[in-house]
Amino acid sequence: MCDSVTRAAGQDRAEALAREMAAMAIEIVPVAADLHLARQAAVYKAARGFSYADALAAALAKLRKAELVTGDPGFVSGLRSPPRFSHLAIPSLTAE
Repeated sequence: MCDSVTRAAGQDRAEALAREMAAMAIEIVPVAADLHLARQAAVYKAARGFSYADALAAALAKLRKAELVTGDPGFVSGLRSPPRFSHLAIPSLTAE
């Protein structure tokens, strides 16, 4: 995500966003430790053409029975058994 923010709004904004995200309660889940997660991600990647990162996010949400919050309203369209998700309206990256 930081690379897209850097391209859209510059390095300073990307670094500010990285600091904001670091303060959130986000769990880092190692993929190598969870073969079931990797397999579910592969199913989503093949079915929808997701990037590996998007496929992992969808797979983790499904396996943890968690809600996936995304800025893309069409993120899970077309999946036969998508995780619960909600669309988060993301303000302009250039807005402070």
